[in-house]
Amino acid sequence: MTEAWLTRRRAVNYPAVSGRPLVAPFTKTLHRGRNSMLSRVTAVLLFSLTLITSGCGASTMKTLDIKPNPNAKQRYEITITVHGAPRGFDTAEGTMIYEVQNSSTCVRPDAFSGHQSNLAQFIPFELKKVDDHTYKGTVVTDYFLDADYDGMGVCHWIMSSAMASFKIKGNGTTFTPSYRLSDLQSQKSVDLYLPIKALSNGSDQTYGDGGQELSETVKKYRSDFFVITLSAKEVSQ
Repeated sequence: MTEAWLTRRRAVNYPAVSGRPLVAPFTKTLHRGRNSMLSRVTAVLLFSLTLITSGCGASTMKTLDIKPNPNAKQRYEITITVHGAPRGFDTAEGTMIYEVQNSSTCVRPDAFSGHQSNLAQFIPFELKKVDDHTYKGTVVTDYFLDADYDGMGVCHWIMSSAMASFKIKGNGTTFTPSYRLSDLQSQKSVDLYLPIKALSNGSDQTYGDGGQELSETVKKYRSDFFVITLSAKEVSQ
């Protein structure tokens, strides 16, 4: 099997970090996406965060008092099913990834650096193991309150995606399939293909693998991949 399929893996997309030191899950690991390395955008974001939080360039950006939505109602039960994996996972965690759609107009730039924050929040949710192949969890898509947090107008929050994180003890790979908001709300089932070989990765190098959708390469080497299926249903109030 060639390495060509590495260039077409589904990237794990994180929104930009906010002015305060919010850290996305697994920023210490290498995420293999469509370019099989950190995307240029992600690299720029991490570099910007380093400049903002370093001692020689301390940020003057204030911490905003982000509030949860007291009337949150939009809940979805996510089911994650694993097909064709020769072994199970040791740990399973979920993360809801939120960002502000209009941060450029509702948040003030940093007075010192001029950096324009793109607010992001990462909220864990429980993934319960149903059996060796199935996990369930509930996410809330309207978790944060739309409000005027910085005197610039109302900030509008969205949950851009829900991400699962599966780990195997002694394995350098974190499997991170994510469910995009549009697929979640339409209750569309999504299949993501991940390399079976990664289940026995004993390397000291750690990275996150979000999988990829069906491609000609996956079809050609189908026996080298296992599948994670994401599905959702709206929870009645």
